[in-house]
Amino acid sequence: MALQDIVLSMRKRMPWPVGQKVLASHHLERGQGWDKTVERHENGNTSPEKEAELSGILKEHLITGEKLSQFSLVTDREKDILRTAILAAQPADSLYRQRYPNLLSEQQLSTQSRGLNLVAVEQLDDGLAAVFTSVRTVTIRETFETGELPAAAADALQGYDEIVGLKNLRLQAFDVVWVPTQGNVVELRVDFPRGMHQASGEAALEQIRDSVRLLTGLQLFAEAENLFPLIERMYRTRTEGTVVELSFGTSTASTKHEKMRRQSLDLREERYHVGGVANLTAPIEPFRISIQWRRPMGGTLFSHPELTLNGSQHRAGAENPRLLSAVVRKCIRLEDYEYVRGRVIHHLENGA
Repeated sequence: MALQDIVLSMRKRMPWPVGQKVLASHHLERGQGWDKTVERHENGNTSPEKEAELSGILKEHLITGEKLSQFSLVTDREKDILRTAILAAQPADSLYRQRYPNLLSEQQLSTQSRGLNLVAVEQLDDGLAAVFTSVRTVTIRETFETGELPAAAADALQGYDEIVGLKNLRLQAFDVVWVPTQGNVVELRVDFPRGMHQASGEAALEQIRDSVRLLTGLQLFAEAENLFPLIERMYRTRTEGTVVELSFGTSTASTKHEKMRRQSLDLREERYHVGGVANLTAPIEPFRISIQWRRPMGGTLFSHPELTLNGSQHRAGAENPRLLSAVVRKCIRLEDYEYVRGRVIHHLENGA
């Protein structure tokens, strides 16, 4: 049952491509998608060592998986205060604590309060994590082609190519305060599943920021680092990952959004992009970018962590455009997130 609990929790947390690689790297059975995979592990048994290993992977994903993140530079004194306060904090006994790192069932979640609960303090080689959990409701947009619908529904919706449905989901969110072992850039990370609105993520960041104030008596995250300049810096750095999405303004006063998610193909080098940019009288002005990196996992497996700096044309037109959060997705291990974090800090420290 312990193995099934872990797999069920992974299903709730991980997009299938990420979960598939985790299971493959640990030589566990996989089905076609999460539902079939969970079925294969019903009443499954494995060694305590394997369960502990998978539980550790799940903890890493709670700390790093699908996050909206803010970065703040603090002094040595502030970092010490934050670290000391986190180490002194005692997670209260609760159903959250008893189940951690496994997630609560839908029925159990319905009985929990919506407030933040400190559920764990994790000391890792790369840093210290205060892990908070809560119940959060998100609205997910799902698009259906009419051909996917039952015949009666398809007949009633003739003339429509796509149908968009809105689904309200109750999820168990995990938000993190991260204090690195090296350096003075601390982080707030909140869960940011696909379909969640940016405004909801910003509200979650404010909630966890208030918790830090209560914990330390300091406003440590009042000044998050401005990430907007990194959009252009990372685009111009040709060796920096693979650009898979890009939005930009041009000298002809138009706005372009380009997307190319075929593995190993970089939008910077795509012929249409290169040709279009060459015909402009001035450089393009990127305001949104998604970059992937290819990271070896061992054997033939690779992870593809992705960073999105989600600016807007409106922000780009400001005198000093600001972007205070980044989206980090598709991390399979802690070291995937640490690599992306390292690239962000590198460009923050080496900006013009």
